[in-house]
Amino acid sequence: MGIWPDCFKLIFASFFRAQKIDKPGNASDKARASRPIASALPRRNSVLLLCLPLFLSLSSTTTADEWVYTMQSGDNLWDLSKEHLDNSGNWLKLQKLNNITDPKRIPPGTPIHFPLAWLKIKPAPVRILEFVGEVNVTSSLSGVAIILKPGITLTSGDEIHTGANGNVLLEFLDRSQLLLQKNSHLIIERQNVYGSSGVMETRVRLLRGRVETRVIPAQKNGTRFEIHTPAAITGVRGTDFRVAMAPDLKVGRTEVTHGKVAVSGSTGEAVTVPENSGIVVTVGQPPSPPKPLLLPPDLSLLPNHTTRFPLTFEWPAIEGAELYRAQISHASAAALLVDEAGLVKPQLNPIALPDGDYLLRVRAIDSDGLEGLNTAHKFKLVVPIEPPLLTTPSANTTMQKQPASFHWEAAENSATFHFQLSTRGDFSTLIIDRPDHQKTQLNLENRLEYGDYYWRVASRTTFGKQSAFSPTQQFSLQPQSNLAWMLFFLPLLLLL
Repeated sequence: MGIWPDCFKLIFASFFRAQKIDKPGNASDKARASRPIASALPRRNSVLLLCLPLFLSLSSTTTADEWVYTMQSGDNLWDLSKEHLDNSGNWLKLQKLNNITDPKRIPPGTPIHFPLAWLKIKPAPVRILEFVGEVNVTSSLSGVAIILKPGITLTSGDEIHTGANGNVLLEFLDRSQLLLQKNSHLIIERQNVYGSSGVMETRVRLLRGRVETRVIPAQKNGTRFEIHTPAAITGVRGTDFRVAMAPDLKVGRTEVTHGKVAVSGSTGEAVTVPENSGIVVTVGQPPSPPKPLLLPPDLSLLPNHTTRFPLTFEWPAIEGAELYRAQISHASAAALLVDEAGLVKPQLNPIALPDGDYLLRVRAIDSDGLEGLNTAHKFKLVVPIEPPLLTTPSANTTMQKQPASFHWEAAENSATFHFQLSTRGDFSTLIIDRPDHQKTQLNLENRLEYGDYYWRVASRTTFGKQSAFSPTQQFSLQPQSNLAWMLFFLPLLLLL
């Protein structure tokens, strides 16, 4: 039977011996009571110190692996077993486990303990909330790619790959969320619900890349959320944390920003990582001791409103930082990233973004590759864009050359242009309308009819934001006069 029977004997024997010492009844007992209790206990009871942690550990595990149901009026053990147990024939075991003498007459309010291993298991889907960039999902059922759109659900075994600009936000049944970031590979191994208990078991495997999670605190005893990597297993009941697995599949990292997590290395050792701490785990080695995460950078001097394009920011350096990570998301949907980069210096690389309200998150990275605490900064970006300067044909000029050619000078932040040509000053009728012209000139291929024309150009940014149109310029197309021909040939006639 192993050590457990001896442990229980020692625990109870020590308890009664302690009771006898605490209440001496004769002279010899009084003499023993006058000595320290530790010296009064038999020498063999020192084994109790080894048994108690094992006993407490077993008690904790048993509590975590069960669901407690409270009896309601009209309940009976047989119906509960049929509804919740995977094998309804286990109702006799359930009766014995809960020390029930009459299964038909159980008072309302009585707690009934159900081992999770006996409950029915129902698979639960994982929902894609949002995604951006290159995200590919392979179905475990068909082996082919799944066409992605927000709101679709994934099942156990489905694999997700993100590219260099991709990230995807997943939501689990209890509303816990996981952000899979760029260049990552994740497998949804399982998400199960135990019967009607509400107890959940969620397991994902991160083979490469990085995830950020926000796990809802477990409402039901026994709920588990685990992230497995080639280096370690990170298990939580409710906390905010990050897990990363290096591309070489040799080093994993876990960083906890709220709550605490348990990290088990591939060699079996388990370490508790407290809030604001991180841990490094190398494949085949025990986890390193947890260490404090670097302090959050100071972004207080960054502007709340900017017109910089491309966008750039700079902040004070953090002591101990080797690198920095900057993440930008829309302020209204802060979980999904529109841009993310590792930085050598405490400054944001120039990035082109459309107008909008954004949230910038920055954290420092230490020499072990552990990423520190975030600082968040909200800002509004409004990119200035002006119309171009029209040059040829100039205003109110007369032209004879055909086909006509148009030229202008680009304004700052312009990427393309919107060109319009009309026979009316109000542009109610358009001869040419090109909303995404690439160059600062336009050469017509066909001749225009003689008459008056009006032209204008607007600037457009990389993201399609358009300026006002330039001031309209009018020109006339006229045929060449006979006088012009005469002036051309007159020198030749004089030579004859």
